[in-house]
Amino acid sequence: MRLTFAYVCAVGLAVSACKDVHYAHVTVTTAPGTPEVDTVALYIGLADTPCTNHAGSPCTQLYPQEPGSSPPAAEAAPVPITQGLHQGGYFRDTTNDLSIVQLSGSETSASFELDGDRDEKKTVELVAVGFANGAPVQTAATYDLALLYNSPVVVDMALAPIVALASSSIEAESTRPSGEYLNVWNGAALTPPSDTDCVLYEHSDASGTTRTFLAPNDDPDCDRHKWFLPDGTTHDPRECMDLWFDFQGASTISDDQASCAQTFTSAQNTHGSRSPTLYNACLVGGNPCVDGLGPDTTQCPATVTSTCVPSAACAISSGAGCEKDLSACSSQVAMRCTVTTQGDGTACNGATPPGAMDLSPLIPAQSLTTCTAIASSQNLSLVPGPLVMNEIDLGPAAFTLAPVTNVGNQYACAFTLGYNGMPVQIPLTTAAPQYQLLHLALSNHNQMIVPLALTFATCEGDTSTTPIISCVSGTSTTGLPAGAYYDSITYCAL
Repeated sequence: MRLTFAYVCAVGLAVSACKDVHYAHVTVTTAPGTPEVDTVALYIGLADTPCTNHAGSPCTQLYPQEPGSSPPAAEAAPVPITQGLHQGGYFRDTTNDLSIVQLSGSETSASFELDGDRDEKKTVELVAVGFANGAPVQTAATYDLALLYNSPVVVDMALAPIVALASSSIEAESTRPSGEYLNVWNGAALTPPSDTDCVLYEHSDASGTTRTFLAPNDDPDCDRHKWFLPDGTTHDPRECMDLWFDFQGASTISDDQASCAQTFTSAQNTHGSRSPTLYNACLVGGNPCVDGLGPDTTQCPATVTSTCVPSAACAISSGAGCEKDLSACSSQVAMRCTVTTQGDGTACNGATPPGAMDLSPLIPAQSLTTCTAIASSQNLSLVPGPLVMNEIDLGPAAFTLAPVTNVGNQYACAFTLGYNGMPVQIPLTTAAPQYQLLHLALSNHNQMIVPLALTFATCEGDTSTTPIISCVSGTSTTGLPAGAYYDSITYCAL
């Protein structure tokens, strides 16, 4: 078990141990053993600065290798460090840079001085590592050390030997020996310790496992590939996964990695995991990505969930445009609605209730598939955007969508429209349709994405009975009867 002691300096302590210019004095003592420690490094993390990726996801989702194993392997798919992580990972403290002390002769301890913030308390996490010939061999940790102005503390950390991990499987932690485990790595081909290091510390005993993770704030997986370009705002496409060390592409494309569309063929069904009824359907896919190289735009394997879009999205002439704006694919397949209001966006005085949004023509007549959920999105690209469940948002107005009772599959994908009574936000230019996307979940576990074209009109008179919204499914000019949709988007419903 690691030993750590901290106490506040008081009158009578040696002056060298209580300097007003520093907030903490840390002494790290090595353990006897072979090989002998020749270098001690003190990694410092900020408890008030949790480690996250560019999207704010915590570093508990980081994919390194297990503490004590070899450096992270690019070809591996290791498990995330979700279990037992002490309050999440932390970014390294830039005020207190990585401190390294070379030991010489018979020296068995190293001293470090930490600075705080004169105006407020700062809490830090410490991981001390003893190296022998560039390899980590001993370690210890101190949690939640408060640095206060004019209240310096003395901290003693006793290193313990690092236990070699027999297996890199996290499931084996209940049977692993008690002790200290450590993984320290970087992607810069530098021998630790270095300023580019990530440090994953673990203590295991009969009561459980505790982990602490410290990382640089611009490269939380320490693979030298950074999410942002030097301007700090533009994504560098060469970094695919900023919580996965040296990501080499995945065997499957998750739904949230959608970026392209491709006609699905039998040649792509290498594992036979998708139904042959999907052959020739235009499926949403993603470009495989490798850290350091970026997305491979020549490939577009389908996402985990088979998701059909209008076939125009896969047409050579319109594919590139449709991938960024699915409204460009609406000439063949779309749900078209007219929103009719008075000039102030309110319903006509004599307006009748909204009717239904019937997407059942998307379900082939011989199919028993039904729609199980509907959502809308104002993001028109294949890259998933925020979804609004069971509603079309024209803020502050909202049109709710409730499933119609299915009668012999006649209403396999129909929804009753409701209205919250608030004024519709009318676009400045109403001549051209405004677009959203409808995301449909199907009972066979497939999905469809259908363009929604919204046309705006005004009441002809105060007593107009025109409903505030009315919808018809069809092509650019006509509606189509049930079963008459021959676009390949219907293949997802077979």
